[in-house]
Amino acid sequence: MPAADAIPGKKILFLTARMPFPPLKGDQVVAYHRLRTLGARHEITLLTFAEASEDPGAEEALRPYCARIIRVHHPRWKAVWNLLSRGWWSPWPLQVTYYRSAAFRRRLSALMGEDFDLVHAFMLRLRPFIEAQPLPVVLDCNDSMRLNMGREAEAARGWRRWVYREECRRLESYEPGMDAHIERALFVSPLDAERSGSGKTLVLPLGVTVPCGKAACEAPVVAFSGNMAYGPNALAITWFSAHCWDAIRARYPLASLRIMGGGVTPAVQALHGTRGIEVLGRVPDMAEALLQAGLAIAPMQSGSGMQFKILEALACGLPVVASALGRGAIAAGRTDGLWVADDPAAVVEAVCALLADPGLRRDLGGRGRAFVSACHSWERAAEVVEAVWDDAIRSGAGHRLP
Repeated sequence: MPAADAIPGKKILFLTARMPFPPLKGDQVVAYHRLRTLGARHEITLLTFAEASEDPGAEEALRPYCARIIRVHHPRWKAVWNLLSRGWWSPWPLQVTYYRSAAFRRRLSALMGEDFDLVHAFMLRLRPFIEAQPLPVVLDCNDSMRLNMGREAEAARGWRRWVYREECRRLESYEPGMDAHIERALFVSPLDAERSGSGKTLVLPLGVTVPCGKAACEAPVVAFSGNMAYGPNALAITWFSAHCWDAIRARYPLASLRIMGGGVTPAVQALHGTRGIEVLGRVPDMAEALLQAGLAIAPMQSGSGMQFKILEALACGLPVVASALGRGAIAAGRTDGLWVADDPAAVVEAVCALLADPGLRRDLGGRGRAFVSACHSWERAAEVVEAVWDDAIRSGAGHRLP
């Protein structure tokens, strides 16, 4: 989209379902970097849900990028009550019902009386708040909820499979239905855009920050990172531990596996202290922690979107062994340090081949850093978002692009 005649200095109302700081979960990472890269050039008002457990320094960290930050308290008990009182009788997806809030709607209605140019909202779960708004709307979806829940349903067992299947059923019409209320929907991969059923999609891959340091490629340390409360992450690492790690340790007894990321589940915590496995939980600086490893893994068995963990590891100079599902739409190949292996034997061989050759790891690490620098820049993504905003604003308030 051309941006040569871009409209400067827009007033943007930015909606998120949770504070975009600290940037630990996928939607928080993207929202944070949208604010960081766009806040200096535009006047952004952030309207966000807030929970009691959020980082007390979040508002201060976001203040340099926002003209205003308005937090609407949404206690956990209220979200659970939404699910219990309405969840099973409503046609809405459960993740949408979770965020029902009269207080948020009132604050949004009051803000609609101001002279904003556009609403930029995050995730499908906020669709009820953007419906019938007088302003153009851009919805940052990240991934397709239909695709995500479908893969979760395939991987789940017992009552969880029933819940995911029910969520899929509701999403079949709800996700494509967003088109009546938006100008554009942003997705991180072509597959997610296609599976969403939307006719107004634009693919905008994730960005990544390349750290100054270089990975300690001599260390026989295998890293896995991510939010462990996210089901696909917990499933991926428990699968790897059960099907691959013992065979790797048999060939490299000094190898260690470091699992890094908050929200550790009991199943993941149970791995700590066994067979050279360390469960570190949330670390102060993920990039710094990754720089102490020799390679990374992303053996995803479910989930959707683009795996930030892969891009972050490549940016840190680590080669990555990932499943085909984990690799998704990331265009890096074997020579860029992204090796694809799916069955346990292939994963073991790939990890062992990299553990055997620190020189190869260093070479691939440099290539991976170069790849993400060229193809996954947050600053370049910001330029694309600005072009999307321009098109949405030119379409006129209340007019929907075809």
